[in-house]
Amino acid sequence: MSKRIYVTVGDKIDKKIDEYAEFMGMTKSGLCGYWIAQMVMGYEKAENSVDKVIKNIAENEINK
Repeated sequence: MSKRIYVTVGDKIDKKIDEYAEFMGMTKSGLCGYWIAQMVMGYEKAENSVDKVIKNIAENEINK
């Protein structure tokens, strides 16, 4: 299920987004959705990596 969100940006940012969207052959909305999804997935990956490091450190301390 898709959800619509609204984001307010200044004129300069709007122009840049429009330029990138045109270059990529996407709508501004589609490009922003793509960027948001990439950021969310990146944060999840980073969070999972940190969790793994903490778990490994804890396991190493237990095994000492």
